[in-house]
Amino acid sequence: MHHLARLRADRAGNAAIEFALILPLTVLMVAGLIEYGLVTNARTSLENGARAGAQFALFQGFDEAAITATVVAATNLALSAPNVAAEEFYECDGAWGTEVPADTECDDGAPLAKFVGVTATMDYAPFFPLIELALPSELVGSAAVRVP
Repeated sequence: MHHLARLRADRAGNAAIEFALILPLTVLMVAGLIEYGLVTNARTSLENGARAGAQFALFQGFDEAAITATVVAATNLALSAPNVAAEEFYECDGAWGTEVPADTECDDGAPLAKFVGVTATMDYAPFFPLIELALPSELVGSAAVRVP
């Protein structure tokens, strides 16, 4: 009985056991924070690249190859040409959100507005494999601008 009481009172090794219990949770939380930062950086970079491509179209006109090159140059990611799409589309002034053909006569004589949309996509592979279930497999950045 004397040995059992002494064993219960002994606190040697408690810190090591607590550390072993907390370490996996702490590592998972830190890995999640790092992965969240990487995803946020990639999405922001895609958005910035798409905005740069749309701005190029606003000032230089619609040139899909040049817009693609601008988007790729504006990101700090490994984008290739197939991951960038640029398109021209039209909407009637006042009926925003409804795409119409280029030869449409808008109601009430409203002018036809021309837009350029730029979309940049990239497949995302997480740095930490176990976190891939909670993250999207494809990231998208897009921008649209009304052009003259």
